[in-house]
Amino acid sequence: MRLILDKAALALVLVLAFSTNVQTFPLRRATELAVLHREVQLSGQFLVRVPQDFPTIQAAIDAAAEGGTVLIGPGLYKENVQITKSLRVVGVGQEQVQIQAANDWQPIIHVLSKIPIQVYFQGLTVGDPTLSLEQVLQLPPPPGPPALPPYTGLFVEGPIQTLMRQATVGGLGGGIQISGILRDIPFEEYIPSFFQPSAILEEVRLMHNGVGLILSDAQVLIIRSVIEENFDGIWGFFKGSLFLHHSVVRRNQQAGVNLSIRDGPYLLGHISDNEIAQNGVGVYLAAWKEGSWIEISENRFVQNQQYAVVVQDPACPYVLNFVPKEIPSRPIQILGSANEFRENTKGDLCPPDYPWPPGFRK
Repeated sequence: MRLILDKAALALVLVLAFSTNVQTFPLRRATELAVLHREVQLSGQFLVRVPQDFPTIQAAIDAAAEGGTVLIGPGLYKENVQITKSLRVVGVGQEQVQIQAANDWQPIIHVLSKIPIQVYFQGLTVGDPTLSLEQVLQLPPPPGPPALPPYTGLFVEGPIQTLMRQATVGGLGGGIQISGILRDIPFEEYIPSFFQPSAILEEVRLMHNGVGLILSDAQVLIIRSVIEENFDGIWGFFKGSLFLHHSVVRRNQQAGVNLSIRDGPYLLGHISDNEIAQNGVGVYLAAWKEGSWIEISENRFVQNQQYAVVVQDPACPYVLNFVPKEIPSRPIQILGSANEFRENTKGDLCPPDYPWPPGFRK
């Protein structure tokens, strides 16, 4: 019975409840588990509250045990937070909990790890979404080369599983950035690619950012969310894959979704059952190498100012992305069906002679 309880305690420490991809760990002897359990009990608390137990979010995070929960009460918190362990950060509601940067040159929330961890966010607002996009685009550049992305809301760096629910991120240069590329880490110390970071954004609103979401070497699922009034809604590059479902992408100035891939062949993602409306370009695609593919199905492309879907080509408008304009984009296999195109100003598809699948009405 003691061994069963110890294994359960270890699982609670190592695995957060939200995970859909549970890591497995080798079994240890009962004595080793008992020592680890006691160390965990002594190292922190599984439930801490702000401001009741600690005046700042960072102090609460530091005090929380691996796999613990930080509960945040109503208020405006001006601080830059760093997380380096599995943790749940839960606010009482995105209308009541707002976190803004004390130092604009640092991310408001920076999650960093060389080994796989899991983090969960719910019920909070990051940044100041009352700022207009015009104000955001006029923010002054940092003095000198920045060590970290300035004006960033959530920066996740490393082989990390992230879940964010019922949250708003806005009024920032970069709303959320998910990256599998660790800065200042020697190449031989990189985590193998099968620990590619992943994120789930559910009922999240990204608004008034330079870029709402940046993903590089990461897989991101967005569901039932709103990405609106950013300069770029979603920007993915390197080996980033986007799975976008049941969401609204609208009024983003340059592109609603902008995906470019340098290596390949690779899956760019799956985009289905979304409303993609009133953007500069609805979906923009580019690749350095042949053979990559994407599925786009059952979306409503409405009133985009240029085209609904563009594959980078000299005949089409160029959208700034990872593939320079002077490098011809390689063919991307586009799959999909049952998309609706209406009132897109310059046209639905560019270039018109691209091998679009039958499910794309021209």
